[in-house]
Amino acid sequence: MDLADDKTKEVIWEAFQRHQKCEDQATKGYLTSNELQLALSDLGTKVDEDDAQILVEEHSPEELRVQFKQFILIALEKCRFDLASQDLVNQKSHLRKVSAVRMKEAFNEFDSNESGQIETSRAEKALNKLGINFPAEIMDKMVQQADQDGDGKITFQEFEGLMTES
Repeated sequence: MDLADDKTKEVIWEAFQRHQKCEDQATKGYLTSNELQLALSDLGTKVDEDDAQILVEEHSPEELRVQFKQFILIALEKCRFDLASQDLVNQKSHLRKVSAVRMKEAFNEFDSNESGQIETSRAEKALNKLGINFPAEIMDKMVQQADQDGDGKITFQEFEGLMTES
């Protein structure tokens, strides 16, 4: 029996990859309790240090770290996967990591008239410039949420909000 569909597995895999550690090229990635805590947070689930340690001990008592096959079980147990909203949470988590300088550069590139605003369609292109490429429906939803006044334009502050809101 398959526990998760391909899209859910992909979302879980991306969270795992962002935080995995490898001892050497031959070793598969793993998560310690600290990385497990961060990866679950990327999936929209907060666990404290003690709970993360307990989860690692439950799923891998000998090694005190979890590989992907164990992480997927933990994630399915602890996280609720409404994929549209989960994608949005994951995208925002990734966006937070983009540097302020790169954000401003990308925004300015698409603010050709230097008005301090870009059309929502250009906001998607600015996100793409930052290496943020998501399905169109997710991008549309993110940009709509960022456009707080609903005028079809994104200010730098609204654009920056994409990076900092949870």
